Amino acid sequence: MPINGYSNTLPAVLFANAPPGRDRDAATQPATARPGGARRASDTGHRPATTGSLGYSIRYMVAGTQRRAAMRMERVETRLADSMDRFLARWSRREIDELSEHDGAKLLKAVCKDAMSGGFELEQPAMIAILHRCLDDIKDPERLSQLYNDLTASAPCTRAIADLQNDKLRPVAHRVLETLEAALAETLAARIGTPLFGRLLRTTAYTPEAARQVRDTLEQLHGIGLWLSSPTRSAAQVLSRMLDILTNAELGKLAAQAWPELSVRDEFYGAYPAEEEAALAFSAACSGEALTTWRDAVHLQLDGRKRVAVAQAARTIEWPVGSQRVADAMHTLYRRLDNAAFTLTGVLPHSSVLRARIRTEALAFAMNRLPEDWRSAVLRTLQPRELSSIKTSLDARPDMPALADASVTAAVEAVQADMLGADRRAVEESLARLHEAIALKDRTVALTHLSALAHALWELRRTQDAFNTPMPDELEASLRHAVSGMRALLQGDGDDSDARMLRGMSDAELGRLRTAIPPLSSLGTLVDKPALTAAIDARRGIPPRARESMRQLVQTLMRADADIATVFARLRDVADILFQVSRRLAAMGEDVSADTNSALAQDVVWPTIEGLARQDDAATDNRMGPAPARIGGTHPRLSELVEAWADWSTAQRQEECARLDACTSTLMLAWYVERHLHAAIAVAHRADGDAGLGRDGATTPAPEDVHTEALRAAIAGQFGVDWDAANHVAMPCITYALHCTLERYLAAPPTEDVLRSRPINLHASDGQPSWFVVSEKFARGMLDQPGMALSVEGIGPRGNAVYSGGFSAALDKDARLAAMGTAMHALRDLAGAAMTTLTRWMHRGIPEGFVAALAASPDSYALRLPDGSRAKGPTSAPNATEFRVRREPDGEYSIATLLTWSEIRNLPLITAASAMPYGTIALDPSRSRIQAAFELRADAQGVVLGLRRAVDIRYTLTPLQ
Repeated sequence: MPINGYSNTLPAVLFANAPPGRDRDAATQPATARPGGARRASDTGHRPATTGSLGYSIRYMVAGTQRRAAMRMERVETRLADSMDRFLARWSRREIDELSEHDGAKLLKAVCKDAMSGGFELEQPAMIAILHRCLDDIKDPERLSQLYNDLTASAPCTRAIADLQNDKLRPVAHRVLETLEAALAETLAARIGTPLFGRLLRTTAYTPEAARQVRDTLEQLHGIGLWLSSPTRSAAQVLSRMLDILTNAELGKLAAQAWPELSVRDEFYGAYPAEEEAALAFSAACSGEALTTWRDAVHLQLDGRKRVAVAQAARTIEWPVGSQRVADAMHTLYRRLDNAAFTLTGVLPHSSVLRARIRTEALAFAMNRLPEDWRSAVLRTLQPRELSSIKTSLDARPDMPALADASVTAAVEAVQADMLGADRRAVEESLARLHEAIALKDRTVALTHLSALAHALWELRRTQDAFNTPMPDELEASLRHAVSGMRALLQGDGDDSDARMLRGMSDAELGRLRTAIPPLSSLGTLVDKPALTAAIDARRGIPPRARESMRQLVQTLMRADADIATVFARLRDVADILFQVSRRLAAMGEDVSADTNSALAQDVVWPTIEGLARQDDAATDNRMGPAPARIGGTHPRLSELVEAWADWSTAQRQEECARLDACTSTLMLAWYVERHLHAAIAVAHRADGDAGLGRDGATTPAPEDVHTEALRAAIAGQFGVDWDAANHVAMPCITYALHCTLERYLAAPPTEDVLRSRPINLHASDGQPSWFVVSEKFARGMLDQPGMALSVEGIGPRGNAVYSGGFSAALDKDARLAAMGTAMHALRDLAGAAMTTLTRWMHRGIPEGFVAALAASPDSYALRLPDGSRAKGPTSAPNATEFRVRREPDGEYSIATLLTWSEIRNLPLITAASAMPYGTIALDPSRSRIQAAFELRADAQGVVLGLRRAVDIRYTLTPLQ
């Protein structure tokens, strides 16, 4: 099919001689276009004759070599077009003008000489373009029909004038007439048959009346195809050529109409019985030789368009280097081909079988042109059911050359086997890890592996269902045994009910159990589902401390002297608690979305404001009115910050966005709180019966502007985001380079003095002494002097909940030793043999490393002050260092560290252009503090691997007035 030169389904006369005006993607031509209209000279490759031989000579003399060659060719084409015009105009009227065969031979001789003088090969596009232009000038279809019938008659007189030429011109004359016959067939088919397409395109229903209309139309098209066919040009090829004028979407409608039974059937879910019955009845009513020919014509056209789609998809993707980029490129290629198949099959609302076959054939074309090692890369990017659909389509069209290639089928079968093997290995590996955790009676780790097993089993079943492969009996028996063992581990040695057992689990354990139950339910009972649901529901609520923090925020807003730094500090406190609630919901298996977080903010804001509104306190009412103005950001302002942060995030790598996930979530939650705060206060002060602002996203008039630099300092100090409001730019205060430097310093391998161990004797809460082996540096920092604190929490290896709430870092001497005794006993219960190793990352070297990293980083960290100046980060040891050790659900550990610099009296100022100090600024020590929080990730043996999430630095700096 002659679309962009990619089709080879038609014979040379109809394919290679396609006019440039038609030799383009048919999707650019509307269905309403009609052949025979006037064409521009540029459309046909024909240029008007140059006026005046003198002018032509002058232009020829001053032209370059390439331009001269083009001018010569242009002149030859013009002469050939003129001689062809004369031949067609006079020979088609030969009976009226009483033109003899001898006269006709002279006219044909002139055409042959002009063709030979140009060195044309008659199959070239220039020749066929000239013929089409000349035929378009003949408006009377009777003259065209007469000329075509004469060329195809058993004893044509037009053929006879070619025999009258001399030996040299006779072969050229016959080729001219053969090409003329092909051009006439195309022109007549377009003029007579194209209007019939409109009838087909207007028929969309599969009713008996529609079937009769379609059958009558196909009979007419079939007759046209038979009339214009030849030994080298079938009726289907004639009709296929007529379809060039349709867009891809219009051709798709005709394809869906030609194969209705394939169009109504979804490739994955089948068809509704009523729809399939109507489609089969429609197809049966249209059946016959006309429908067969029409389907062949549509299929020829689809073949050409599929080749075009393959070529276009290949040109638009970035050809890769590296295995991952190969996979990405192949995935893009497949999706582009699927989109093309979607259009070429009628833009149906479901993934039809017809679409699957068109997509598979296009994919086969593409795979035949890909390197061997890339073929499987295409298939490995697909879902199992997509791969199964390809296999089904391959089996359905064994006669198609592109699909008959054994290497394509072999690649599909090999990838199918690899998918099944990989999914089964994942199940078996998860089984092995689960059995190991059950043997150790480590409930929390076992539940993590149980969740992984459930996901791997879901993947395996999906693949088996797609490939119609049963589950092996021995694997199913192993799964049942594992579920039974997990149930026994959950029950333990007691007779506790499921409800009581679930109350003792952590949020993450409940979440792991919740995700494991659906895939594993057919293999045995793990826990009572209503009891699990009740245990999760009991933990969904907003904690009291969130409401208390919200109350403090509103009270701060109601203070006339509230500064922007204090307001944003309270806002950050609320956002932090809501973030912890959101993380808790996610840990319990909830689908946490933006709507979920907005609902959390709504649930904490509205009750607080409504409670204040119910108070009969005029002073409260007067102070609450302007409260939104004191939030600093206001609704439009803070939304602009969120938009700027989103713009920055979308331009970052996925790893960078994941690192800043907590920062993004906290910022979004603060925005939700601020937005609901505006709406709630507006509603609380609305007159009765006034339909205005409500809970669903309300705004208030923007209050007076807040000092831009103070706002920028407050947002940087509380949320770690540097926001340039004037330029609509937001970015993290801690850059990726600074993050890497901090991670390198904080997770550095322990030095010799850290590795040195020291036994210590501490008393438990019951007064009994106990000995511990810890790091020497840990003992000096935790036991010998104040300034550090330790807390412990998590589920121990035996499923026991361990908690030690910590103590004040200011404790000293006996009070410190007593508190450390409780904390160390909890740490040993939680970590066991990993306790000593964990102490190597809890000592005074950690804050020292933090300060050193800030000084050593190429991206310096600057603190923003309300007046716009910038100060250097802390250079001395913090006043307090607090460690919290937590055991994670996968058996690893987290060491959360909080460094606090309080009562800061002065800081060195730095210039905007560099990090060099140029003076100091005096601060109010009662209102100036810095906190840095980070979390180290340690493996099950207690060895630190790096930072678990980004470092968070919060500060409030108030210059002395």
